Amino acid sequence: MGPSVSIIVAAYNSEKYIESCLSSIINQTYNNIEIIVIDDGSTDGTGWLIDKVLSGDRRAHVIHQDNRGVSQARNRGIDSASGEYLFFCDADDWLEADAIGSLYSTAKREQLDILYFDHFRDSESESRVIKLFPESFVSKSDATVNDALRAAALYVPSANFKTKCFSKVLYGGGAAWKYIIRRSVVRANKVRFDSRLDGMMEDAVFSFDAIQYCINIGYISRPMYHYLVHDNSTIHRYVPDCSLKFDRVIESVKRRVATQPPYSLTRKALNMRITAFIDKMCEMNLCNAENPDPDSVAYKVFLQYVKSDVINRAVQEANLRLYGNSRVRLQILLLKLHLYRIYWMIKSRNRRI
Repeated sequence: MGPSVSIIVAAYNSEKYIESCLSSIINQTYNNIEIIVIDDGSTDGTGWLIDKVLSGDRRAHVIHQDNRGVSQARNRGIDSASGEYLFFCDADDWLEADAIGSLYSTAKREQLDILYFDHFRDSESESRVIKLFPESFVSKSDATVNDALRAAALYVPSANFKTKCFSKVLYGGGAAWKYIIRRSVVRANKVRFDSRLDGMMEDAVFSFDAIQYCINIGYISRPMYHYLVHDNSTIHRYVPDCSLKFDRVIESVKRRVATQPPYSLTRKALNMRITAFIDKMCEMNLCNAENPDPDSVAYKVFLQYVKSDVINRAVQEANLRLYGNSRVRLQILLLKLHLYRIYWMIKSRNRRI
């Protein structure tokens, strides 16, 4: 009998976290797992630590390769996997001891194609439970559930929207570690991670694509995964070319929702995501402390960005009622009214020149 779940870990320069990640996997209470770790050209001690922790574990398959990016690393993991289900674990995160057993037993019993679960958001100061939906559910052959989850893969965390199947989606997002998914669904439909989007929603687009092929869907209202937010996380980094990355994501998703009507959940979700990129453009580039440009230059770039056709159209079409955070609603309203200088003053108040 083959493994029930293939756990895929793509690791790059993660020596500070990889031991705790792998230890949480090899010590799962459920043993019929396959552990696939791709060392994606790490230049620190990550590769050595992977070999050390997994030495002698027959369930483990370690791949050392030149650096190709997280998408190609995960795709190689998919190609190497033989489990009934796939689970993607980030190298700086870790699992509750009975996570895989609980997920697999539920997925197997209900014959699910995909099974979601809650998680902990960990930082140096706190560990907070993040719920995805109000309560556990199992849905079979319901297209409205499928559509809602595809939209949820794109919605921003502050989204506040209702559907026929959910009273409220508390936290969407398309991170690949938020679920286990049947391997045959991924393989048969050739769902892959797009390396052109590395570091910017490559997993959300993967999830968006994969969900459309899932018929039986479930969710367990229990946190089983620890998502670690730290100074090296992408959300804290200065990214000089982030606008190009945003453009790639927008074009990629626009192609996928082109046939959807303007009032569809996915169209609304895309508009929300595009408006979120404005905030991220300020955080990761223009107002970042590492940006060497003077304020006048940064503001000029900001104006060019928000006045571009795609960004401005998304702002004007965005539904303010969908933003659960009042602060975010106010900021989007400022953009709708073209009060750019006030928006910039809010975003740049902590900027160091």
